This record gives sequence, structure tokens and C-alpha cells, in this order.
Amino acid sequence: MEFFVKGNRVLVNEIAPRVHNTGHYTLDSTIPSQFEQHLRAILGIPLADIEFLSNPGMVNILGLNLNEVDIMSLSKIGKVYWYGKEKVFPRRKMGHINTWGKSMEEVIRKIKEILELLYGRELNRLIL
Repeated sequence: MEFFVKGNRVLVNEIAPRVHNTGHYTLDSTIPSQFEQHLRAILGIPLADIEFLSNPGMVNILGLNLNEVDIMSLSKIGKVYWYGKEKVFPRRKMGHINTWGKSMEEVIRKIKEILELLYGRELNRLIL
């Protein structure tokens, strides 16, 4: 379930019987991933203890075509996941980039670099 807190209210945005994209960082930063845990839950297998391999970070790629994204530069900072969607809409999630580091300071530095590559310096300043 995805939800947001607004004031003293909890607003439910989405309920889906699948893993949620907010946990896709587990593909590269934890053992097991959210996908393995989901299968364990469905199959009645006990959930595994989660081990963090590194400090995780994730940036969504929103409303950009593949030709607007510098995959090579982004791949030097993290792992790019492109979803292959044909139609682009403003704020539509087209993919994401996982990054990681030995410290959260390192992860935040990498996230700022990713945001600058995707959206430019101005948006980067507004977000972080």
C-alpha cells in the first residue's frame, strides 16, 4: 500500500498485491530483495532477515524520453533501470536509477549528481 500523510490525515494512494516501486533500491542494496521477500510471503516461506549491503538511494526518471537521458553518464553513478514504455507523459515514471555508498553523505552526493544530469541544476537546487 502506498500512502501519504497530510497534516493529521493518512491518504491512501494505491493498493496493489505486488512489490512497490519505492522499494526497487533493494535490487542493488539488500539481501534479499523485495522481490524475493514477496515470493516468500506468497508461497508461505518464512521471510528472510534483511541485510543491507550498502546505504541505498534511488531516483525516479520522470517524464523523459530515452533520448533525453545520458545513460552512459548515469551508469557511472548507479544502475539504470529503463522500463521501455512507449508513451511519455509529464511525471510518468519511465525508469529509475539505484545508487549506493559507504555513507549517506556519499549517497546524497550521488543523488544530487543524478538529479543534475536528469533535470539540470535548477531543479537539483530546489529538491536538495
